Amino acid sequence: MHRYMFSTTKKAEKYIDQIVHQLVILFNVSHQEAIGRVNRHWTNCEHIDDESMIYHMLPDEWAHEVYYGSDSMWWGKDKSALSPLPYEDDIK
Repeated sequence: MHRYMFSTTKKAEKYIDQIVHQLVILFNVSHQEAIGRVNRHWTNCEHIDDESMIYHMLPDEWAHEVYYGSDSMWWGKDKSALSPLPYEDDIK
């Protein structure tokens, strides 16, 4: 069984695994929650491949994007002023 709800190439899966790792390290969330957040973030995505735009940001930048949301402008704000997107365990 695949951990992601979208298909990937091996290269893309390794990159997304790095994003998951950054979520765990930076935000002290469980591995399961990190995967759930990634799946939710790319819920409308069917496939991520080696030519994907995913590579335009670093894994730690994606972790911030996934954790705070695309509209949070996390890169220009004091992190203490940000709130993470809500997460529920039933999102996998």
